[in-house]
Amino acid sequence: MNGFIECDTCREKSGSPTLCRGCFENRKTISDLKLKVSSLEKKKMKDPAKIHLYPIFKYFKYDHLPEHLQAVSKPFSELAETFLEDLPDGPEKAAGLRKLLEAKDCFVRAMIQ
Repeated sequence: MNGFIECDTCREKSGSPTLCRGCFENRKTISDLKLKVSSLEKKKMKDPAKIHLYPIFKYFKYDHLPEHLQAVSKPFSELAETFLEDLPDGPEKAAGLRKLLEAKDCFVRAMIQ
């Protein structure tokens, strides 16, 4: 299996370049998500030493999640990284990252229910 599910009809005609609309859209969506995730993985932080100042940042990782949950979690990770790099250090930054993590957790759980 290539990370997508095909209907019985498309599965029976394996090797055929023609897929029904649903299977085609499913395959396209998964491919798009993989591209987005891989582009983020290539992006490097400007100052990785800041991660040590804010250990909460490790909870914004999402590569261990299933693809449909990665799509929800990724924007929070990107936002946390931006805040980590661009905002001045201090207690309000730490509180903001903690609340952003709480929001991310809520939205990921919403996708599970």
